[in-house]
Amino acid sequence: MKIYIVLLVLLRTFTQSLVDTYTEDSSLCRHLLQKAIAEDIPSVKSAYFLTVMEEDQQAFFHTLEKYQLGFLASNITYASEEEIEKQACTMPHYVTDALEWTAGITPLVIIWVVYTILSWLRQKCTKKIVYKTPLKKVKKTLDKPPRAPRKPARTEHMNYIKSNKPVKSNVEIKESFAGKVLQGISPSLRKRMMPTDV
Repeated sequence: MKIYIVLLVLLRTFTQSLVDTYTEDSSLCRHLLQKAIAEDIPSVKSAYFLTVMEEDQQAFFHTLEKYQLGFLASNITYASEEEIEKQACTMPHYVTDALEWTAGITPLVIIWVVYTILSWLRQKCTKKIVYKTPLKKVKKTLDKPPRAPRKPARTEHMNYIKSNKPVKSNVEIKESFAGKVLQGISPSLRKRMMPTDV
């Protein structure tokens, strides 16, 4: 859409420049046309109209050649004095109407282009403020039952559990007094004192 607007503005600007050039070149033509309209003598009036037609063609050809548009020139002339009076030394009505309808598009596009450039420069010059947003905690849904821990957590009552394994110690067990006495008795006396089952 923006490309079409730019092309329309360029076409309108070119057409306006061409019309202005033709208006300057046809100033003598308009002056002679006013004299021809004001003249009462028919022969003089016809001579003026003939001169007006020649000046109009010269101004038109000169304008086209100035803009490298000479291929648009033609040998079409006016058919009557009434056509010369109404159409000579002026641009066609459809060209002037189009220029009037599009008169405000060029300044509007210029304002829009300037605004776009200023907005772009403002975005480049100003630093972007980075706002830190807190991360949302996502609650995990359990698709499976939770796994049991490999080792159970140690509790206080486990400290009181004693192992069944015998405790090895280097401390010699003290023998009783009766045992020591029996060791000091001779074997024959020991046999008499002790029963035979032992």
